[in-house]
Amino acid sequence: MIRFTFSEWVVVTLYVVGVTVVGALCYRKNSSASDFFLGGRSMGAIPVAISLVAADMSAISYMGLPAWSFRHNMELYWVSAGYVLAVPVVMYLFLPFYMRLNLYTGYEYLERRFNKSTRMVASGLFLLMRGSHVAIAIYAPSIVLSLLTGLPLFFSVLLMGVITTLYTSLGGMKAVIWTDVLQFIILISGVFAVSWLAISHIPGGARNAYHIASAGGRLHMLNFSFDPRQLSAFWPGMFGGAVMILSTLGTDQAYLQRYFATRSLKEGRRAVLLDAFIILPAAAILYLLGTVLYAFYHTYPQRLAGLPNDDALVPFFVMRELGGVFSGLVIASIFASSMAVMSAGINALTTATTVDFYQGWFRPGRSESHYVSVGRWGTVGWGAACT
Repeated sequence: MIRFTFSEWVVVTLYVVGVTVVGALCYRKNSSASDFFLGGRSMGAIPVAISLVAADMSAISYMGLPAWSFRHNMELYWVSAGYVLAVPVVMYLFLPFYMRLNLYTGYEYLERRFNKSTRMVASGLFLLMRGSHVAIAIYAPSIVLSLLTGLPLFFSVLLMGVITTLYTSLGGMKAVIWTDVLQFIILISGVFAVSWLAISHIPGGARNAYHIASAGGRLHMLNFSFDPRQLSAFWPGMFGGAVMILSTLGTDQAYLQRYFATRSLKEGRRAVLLDAFIILPAAAILYLLGTVLYAFYHTYPQRLAGLPNDDALVPFFVMRELGGVFSGLVIASIFASSMAVMSAGINALTTATTVDFYQGWFRPGRSESHYVSVGRWGTVGWGAACT
C-alpha cells in the first residue's frame, strides 16, 4: 500500500478549493428557474461541449480504458467511434425538435404527446437509472484509491459527494458547466503527464514503446469478425456503440439539459459536434495510455508486483513510479472525472424531480423563486442520496 505524501495532499487540496471557488462564483441569490436549471439559456458551445465530454468520461472510463488496452488491444475504441454515426442524427433530428419546444426536461414532451402518466413513468425511470449511475461513478474509483493509498473508503466518497453537492446546489447549471471545464482540463493534463513520463522511463523512448506494444498485439484495432463471441469486433463496437451513444445524447436528461442551456439551436449543434471532436481523440489517448504502460511494464515486469487489479493501473503507476506533484495531479484528475459526472447527474436528477414531479404534479403554479429554492434543496437531497 502506498501512502499519500505532503505534496500530493497539497495538489489535491488545491484542486478541491479551486473547484469549490469556481462553483461558488456562479451563485446568484435571486436566480430565476431558467438561471438555476438551465444557466439562463445563455451558454456558448465550447463550455457546453467540454461539459458534455466531462459528463461522459467518468473515472471508470479514465481508469478502465487504459486497463483494457493494457490487457488486450485497441479494438474497443470503435465503441467511442460510434459518435461519428450518432452525432449527425442528434444534430439534425433530435435538437431541432427539442429546441423549438422550449423544455426544461425531455419528459415534458411525453406529456404533450401522450399523457402525464407517461411523462412520470419515463422521468421516474431516469431518476432510478441516473441516481444509480452517479453512485457507482463515485464508489468505484473510491475503492481503487482506497486500495492503493490507504485513504479510508468513506473519506473519498464523502470528499467527492460533499464538495460536488455544495457547488452544484449553489451555482446550478452554470456551476456544473464551468467546473466541468476546469475538471476536464485537470483530467487531460493528468493523462498527458502520465503518458509523457511513462515514455521517458522506457529505454529508447516512444520508438521502442511503439515496437514493444506492436509486438505484443496491443496496437491492433481492426477486427472485422462476424463471430458474436468476439466482444471487441468492429461491427458490434461501431454500430452497437452508435446506438448506445444515440440513446444517451438523444434522450438522457443529463445531456439534454446542456443543450437546453445553450443560447440557440446553432450553438446547441456546435456543442454536440465539438463534443464528438473532443471525445474521439480523448478516448484514443486513454487507450494509447494503456499501450504505453504495457510497454513500460514489459520493460520492467518486476515493478508490476502489488497491482491490486487492472483498473488500478493508472493510479498505481503514478504513485509507485512518479509520486509527488505528478501523483497528486493524477489523483486529483480521478476525483475531477468522478465529480464532473456527479455534478451533471445530481443537477439533472434535481431538474427532473422539481419540474416533472414537484411542479408538474404536486405544486403547480408557484413562483420561480419557490422552484429555485426547491431545486437547491433537491440538489442537496440527491447529493446525499447518491453519496
